Amino acid sequence: MEFLSFAVLTLVVVLAAPVGADGGEIRLKDDRTAEILVAQGADSIREGPPSGSTGPVYSCGYYWHGHGAWHAPVEYWYELVEGDPYYMLCRLQRGDGPVTIARWINWDPGDPSDGEGITDEQLRDWIGQNLLSVEALPPELSPATEQITGVETWFWPGGSTATQSRQASAGALSVIVEARFAGMEFDLGEPGAEPLICEDFVEWTAGIAESPCTHTYLLESPPGGFDLVATTNWQFFWQDVGAGGFAYYADASPSTAGPVPVRDLEAVISARD
Repeated sequence: MEFLSFAVLTLVVVLAAPVGADGGEIRLKDDRTAEILVAQGADSIREGPPSGSTGPVYSCGYYWHGHGAWHAPVEYWYELVEGDPYYMLCRLQRGDGPVTIARWINWDPGDPSDGEGITDEQLRDWIGQNLLSVEALPPELSPATEQITGVETWFWPGGSTATQSRQASAGALSVIVEARFAGMEFDLGEPGAEPLICEDFVEWTAGIAESPCTHTYLLESPPGGFDLVATTNWQFFWQDVGAGGFAYYADASPSTAGPVPVRDLEAVISARD
């Protein structure tokens, strides 16, 4: 029996569009968007502990608003004045990474990116987006081929339920993300049947009498079988290595679907007579 996986869910970071004080895009006075590099931005991300190849790099530009238009200080020969407010826009220069930074700051030449290194939450989401993804596990059933009305059908996951874990770092910050199996839900496709939700499973083996995840079909399926949709529930946890302790932060529930043929018990008995 083949099942078609139709949803593989990874965590996605939404990029915020930078806006100016008047709510519009930042545009220079010649009506074009631009970024003037005046400082190498923030941190780079690398997979694993603080070692190995570098990842995303950000560049930061600084703008001021006057006479109804945005101006880039360096291009137009304005010197940045310590303590004056500027609009800071940090964009990705190389690689894949977390959110773009866009906000007002007071210029501090000793801290040109205004302390805007990558935060632990941004690093967490980057790991979930780029390093760690989860898929739907195919369901296993017993009997393995066709089900019989009035006879208990066992369900269990057909793939690994082991916890997945990845780690990455940005500067001195190091974060671990785990995806933990949290059970499965089976939409049985049989009219009137409630979804079967299970957290514990027993794989059918000769001599084992009971399973915590079963359903007894009452109706014979149409030609082609009932449509079974199996959803795998994963929970994401993360840990700032410097702080310790894992905390929950997201769910993912990809699904897979396939036909389950069910024959009427009396028809099976009659066919054997």
